[in-house]
Amino acid sequence: MLFMLLVGKFSFAQNLKRKEIKDKRPTKITLLSNYYDQDGNKSAVNGGLGSQKIESFSQEVHLYLPVKSTDALAIDAGVDHFTSASLASIDKYVSQASSGNSGISGSETRMYANIAFEHQISERLIISPRIGFSSEYDVQSVNAGISLLKKLQNNDGAISTSFGATLDRWMVVHPGEFRASGLDAETGASVSSVNPYATPFVYSGESISKNGQAYPVDWRASYALVNGYSFAINQKMNASVGIDLLAQRGLLSTPFHRVYFNDGIGDEYQKEVRIEKLPRERYKIAISGRFNYFLDPAIVLRSYARLYKDTWDINSITLGLETVLKFNKSFAATPFFRYHKQEGTSYYRAYGQHVYTPGDFYTSDIDLGSFSAIRSGLALRYVPFANLKLDSNGKPVKHFASMKDVGLRYGYNNREDGLTGHSLSFEITFEL
Repeated sequence: MLFMLLVGKFSFAQNLKRKEIKDKRPTKITLLSNYYDQDGNKSAVNGGLGSQKIESFSQEVHLYLPVKSTDALAIDAGVDHFTSASLASIDKYVSQASSGNSGISGSETRMYANIAFEHQISERLIISPRIGFSSEYDVQSVNAGISLLKKLQNNDGAISTSFGATLDRWMVVHPGEFRASGLDAETGASVSSVNPYATPFVYSGESISKNGQAYPVDWRASYALVNGYSFAINQKMNASVGIDLLAQRGLLSTPFHRVYFNDGIGDEYQKEVRIEKLPRERYKIAISGRFNYFLDPAIVLRSYARLYKDTWDINSITLGLETVLKFNKSFAATPFFRYHKQEGTSYYRAYGQHVYTPGDFYTSDIDLGSFSAIRSGLALRYVPFANLKLDSNGKPVKHFASMKDVGLRYGYNNREDGLTGHSLSFEITFEL
């Protein structure tokens, strides 16, 4: 009987402790706005030449909702609207009024949402299943996964693992000259666009109808296993290491990417052209590490390194460094710098450099080629209530839906092939 009383008392104490934990976990709402602009002159839609101009505006909302002392929901959703000069070139030989137009304009919108359920199995073990979707004009995606987090003794670190699967359904949109309707004189296509190599593709499998036209369907499946280990070295230093494994099968090329061949013909209208062709399997591995050093209470140095390799013979190394400068309790600035170098796949050649051999794979997408790139910028963070009076529990006295922090981040990208980009993001977090 005494044993049962002790157990009951212990259980009551644990439940009370968990309730206190829940009370300390506020509901969080984060709003994020981002603007991105890039330009270059190696568009894969045009076979490695032409404008890569893109402008993107995205709006995201992230919700963290404690449900019980051991449970919480994490929800994020967003809309990304972008304009792309490359997309407008899919039907560059077909008038927009023609029936042969793909329906893909230079302006598109993507919507997405994800939800995760966080459950604390024990004091140190957390499990988080998740599902999500993404939708744009030619691609519909669903994803699901599960994550595990095991905290180490004395909170000196954690071991994490996450598995996820994504299934993409592609509406296969080829360049206009490769679609049967694109060769119909009634579409408004120029006679010079009728290229002997641009033979329309004929499919007998699954298809869908959109904007009065039928398009073939293809699929892509991706599976990712992400593992991490974080640990404290001493009071001033901590680090983490990770290994990511990814497998992909299905449509891994982009249906509307052109590839022009080295046939000695200068006139693009008569030049040998084909649709990008890549293997339908790809396996990737990445090994990464982070090291943080607290130089003093106001300065934190953060470093990052990543090695990548895949079965398309793409190898890369990424190095990053950022410095957190805390001017006071309310304001911090973080300048950052990242260097990336990639050795491209042998499937890549620039515009008009491929020599066709039956059975070969080929692409003129510079993202799969060799290059080096840098990214630099500055992040600012402001905590408006850091200097408020404290309550009896030592916490700032705030009101309902108090602002937790505000962030502003600017980044500049520069790639040696001439691609440049600018990004500006604004983030604000509230606590309820």
